[in-house]
Amino acid sequence: MKGPEAVTVTSLVGHREVLRFGLVILALLAFVLLGPHEPVRWGPLGWLDAATAAATAGLARLAGLDVTTSRYAITHAGGFACEIYFRCTGLLPALFVAGAILASPASFRSRWRGALLGAVVMLALNLLRLVGLVAVGVRFPAAFATAHSVVGETIVVAAVIAFWLAWARRAIGSATG
Repeated sequence: MKGPEAVTVTSLVGHREVLRFGLVILALLAFVLLGPHEPVRWGPLGWLDAATAAATAGLARLAGLDVTTSRYAITHAGGFACEIYFRCTGLLPALFVAGAILASPASFRSRWRGALLGAVVMLALNLLRLVGLVAVGVRFPAAFATAHSVVGETIVVAAVIAFWLAWARRAIGSATG
């Protein structure tokens, strides 16, 4: 009598898919780790910084915060100010969720739809995160650093993973069952 076979990732999706997924994630990690860590105000990313600052300030005003924006900076009359640069734009979480979805084993159409939806969701979530950070900075300035580097980043990473897992469960699950 033969025992049950172990279920592994490669037994479910195959070696090529696992390799493709791993390579995409490694490339994205290399971009994050080796990419610029200071504000990039030139080339294709400069406009995104300014657009993110303007959108954040607009949403913060809708939320009742009296803020102004000047190119990349968001300021409040009470003394709080912050600067937006490419790591604040939501581009990285959008790329990670899109990359994870595009590298997953599913139909071409499902992967592209999921990647597009995931990127939009991550960009929208990021704007909400930024508005929340501005609110914390205005009302509780001493808590801003923790809210920014611990709470905000944890929420974004969890959202990327949760979105990808929810998409995978739906897309891959429907294709196999």
